[in-house]
Amino acid sequence: MRTLVAIIRDTLLALRRRRLFWLQIWLSLLVVVLYAGIACHAKGWSVVYGLKEMDNPWLRQGTPWENTLHCWTLARIMRWWVAGAAVFFSLFSTAAVLPETLEPGSAALLVPRARRRSFLLAGRFIGSLIYTLMHAVIVVAGLWLALGWKLGIWHHHLWFAIPLVALIFMPLQAVAMLMGVLTRSGTAAVLVALLFAGSVWALQEAASPPETDSSAVTDDKDEENGSGISDAVTSEVVHYASMVLPPARDSLVWLERRACPRPQRTYRDLFRRLRYGHTGLSAAAATVIADASKTESVKNKREDALLFSSLLLSSAGFSAAVMLLAAWLLKRRDL
Repeated sequence: MRTLVAIIRDTLLALRRRRLFWLQIWLSLLVVVLYAGIACHAKGWSVVYGLKEMDNPWLRQGTPWENTLHCWTLARIMRWWVAGAAVFFSLFSTAAVLPETLEPGSAALLVPRARRRSFLLAGRFIGSLIYTLMHAVIVVAGLWLALGWKLGIWHHHLWFAIPLVALIFMPLQAVAMLMGVLTRSGTAAVLVALLFAGSVWALQEAASPPETDSSAVTDDKDEENGSGISDAVTSEVVHYASMVLPPARDSLVWLERRACPRPQRTYRDLFRRLRYGHTGLSAAAATVIADASKTESVKNKREDALLFSSLLLSSAGFSAAVMLLAAWLLKRRDL
């Protein structure tokens, strides 16, 4: 046990010395500061601490639209930074840890000290996971404090982002470590992990049920005649493949729905109202955002708990299987 703890500590110290460590911290703090700079006042709303003020008859302090604006902003920060770009920043830092360990000089120093090679692999993996969660805690704590300060809402569900980050990061890091054992190349580990993430996302997007629109139902019925058998086989293959792979898309959807206060007005109505009275680029941007945004339906706590448990089991099971394969390969490799 002491050996494993020592390897985890050595992993964290090695990652802390990288430039990406401080770059990610400063970027996370910048995201929190920019979010805290969004405010509503008596006549409208402003960004960057009043640097740009915009009068609006609907989006004012104390109105339901203020809650919707903050909820939409938080949801996008959770999706695109906390569980998106920040995870890939961490992956760039941690993917090369194992290949560097397996270099002749480092392996000759570390492998004899570990009772088993699996301890070395587990220590690097756990240390990388703790490193990623440290960054997630910093940004989530900042957003939680900013939300409570701005609206007086201490939304504790925001902390669910931390285990969701772990669910998204673990399979990527496991794949990167498997490639590190096979190739001893940090670059190859990062590239394969990124390719794996893109493939998983594409498959799960294809397997997700399409959003049907009432106006499009009649058009879809006219297009049923075609290659129905091939489409059915393809959809079944994509569906079962997405079930085996870690649920990255479902994790993001779950996080986006639960990690912000329930909006009092829908996102689409908010941006449609922001468009009124404006022309040009700002109106076009508001139209695009209104068409792309939607308010997820809120499920009860029991359904959310069951969904979170299934996400956890799927991600942990896939990561454990990949890590066992990596440990088996590492045990038979000459170092």
